[in-house]
Amino acid sequence: MLQRATAVLEQLDVDDVTRIDVPGKGSGDEQSDAGLRLAVQSLIPALQSGSLFGDRVGVLVVDAQNLLKAEAEVISEVLVVADDSAVAAVFVAAGTVPAPLGKTLKARAEQISVKRLTERSALDWLTAAARDRHLRLGDGAVDALIKTFGTDVGSLGRALDQLAIDHDVIT
Repeated sequence: MLQRATAVLEQLDVDDVTRIDVPGKGSGDEQSDAGLRLAVQSLIPALQSGSLFGDRVGVLVVDAQNLLKAEAEVISEVLVVADDSAVAAVFVAAGTVPAPLGKTLKARAEQISVKRLTERSALDWLTAAARDRHLRLGDGAVDALIKTFGTDVGSLGRALDQLAIDHDVIT
């Protein structure tokens, strides 16, 4: 999902991206005077201000499903008046975004759904990625990689990059 979000920001010609990782609900994070958790608080000025040089800036909000209702309401209000030519925001969620924000995003934004990666599709991805790196993986190597990294294609890709040094059959 993050790869797709990064690709969207690149398509929108955004160079400077502010990443906000929303903490899990009940994580015990401190709240500011405005009722927003400190980790989320920096999202508001990021959505309100563009670049000093007139370039479009990006905001990447990861785990948006963890936003609290009060946070979602504030962010929704800011998005309604945000300058789309100055700021591009991408919200990545592994579930439902809280209602106030979800409604605003449906009305103002394009939604892209990314299916969860299963072990079978990770196996397909691994086979193609190994082929792209000119690697030949034996059945034992494929099983070991999937067992170790599961569906984490980032980790699988880094492991393949390390294995690609030899260009031999990996067993």
